[in-house]
Amino acid sequence: MIKVLLHSYKFSRLPTYHISWNAIPAWVCDQCGESLFETHEVELIQEALTVSDRETADLVSSSSP
Repeated sequence: MIKVLLHSYKFSRLPTYHISWNAIPAWVCDQCGESLFETHEVELIQEALTVSDRETADLVSSSSP
């Protein structure tokens, strides 16, 4: 495994939204290309997704008739 700065990491929470980070540190397997994140990055990603979930729910509920 080597530690790299991923130039594009995409996450989808279908059918609601898609998020893309332009740069995020990760360990990448030399053989299969699987990306693994350290605890700090995982916590930041989870926090961002929690906020996105909440904001998306607020947006959907405020646009309902």
